[in-house]
Amino acid sequence: MEPKKKRLQLILSISLVSIILITSQSLVAFAGNGGWEDKDNDGYSTFQGDCDDNDPNVYPVDGRCLTTIEIDSDVEDDVEVGSDEQVIISNGATVEGNIKIEGGTLILSEGVIVKGNVEIEKGGALEISGSTVEGNVKGKDGSTTIIDTTIILGNIESDKEESVIIMDSTIDGNILVKEANSVTVTGNTVDGNLEIDNTSGSCIDTGNNVNGNFDGCP
Repeated sequence: MEPKKKRLQLILSISLVSIILITSQSLVAFAGNGGWEDKDNDGYSTFQGDCDDNDPNVYPVDGRCLTTIEIDSDVEDDVEVGSDEQVIISNGATVEGNIKIEGGTLILSEGVIVKGNVEIEKGGALEISGSTVEGNVKGKDGSTTIIDTTIILGNIESDKEESVIIMDSTIDGNILVKEANSVTVTGNTVDGNLEIDNTSGSCIDTGNNVNGNFDGCP
C-alpha cells in the first residue's frame, strides 16, 4: 500500500476513535448532571420537563409544571387553587367553604363533599368523580369534567370552556353550557333544565333524564 494511503487511513481511524470517546464522555456527563436521572422519583427527569427534580410534588401536568397538594381530611375554610397548583382532595373529606380554581387543576374524588360553590376561571381545570357539591359549579375559559355518580345540588354553568364532560351524574338544578369547544353530556338525571348553546366542536347529549326544558346540541 502506498505511504500516502496508509497515512490517510491512520488519520481517519484516529478521528473515528476521538468522536466515539467524546460522544461517550458527553452522555456520561449529561447523565451525571441529572438530565436523564429522576432524582425525586416522581416519574419525570429534568430532560422530561420536571421543573424541580428535588421535589416529588412538582412535575409536569398537561405541559405545565404544577405543585401537587393532596388533601385527605376536612377543610374548615375556603380552598384556592393557584395557577401553578394541582390540588387533589379525596378520602371523603369535607370542604366547608367555597373552592376557587384560578388557572390550576382541582381533582375531587372518593366521596368528597363541598358545602359551598366551585368556580373555575383563568384556564383552570376541574375533575369531579363520585363526590358531592352542595352549591353551584361555574366554569369560564377552562375545562369541566363531572363523572361517576357525582351529585350537584345546585346549577352547572359553563361559559366558553375548552371541554365540558358531564356523565352518569345527578344534577338537582340546571345545566347551562355556552360556547364550549367540546361537549359531552350523557347518562345524567337533571331535575331542572338542560341547555347547550352554540358549540364550536363535537357535541353529544344522549341518555339524559331531564325533568325541565331540554335544549340539546345545536
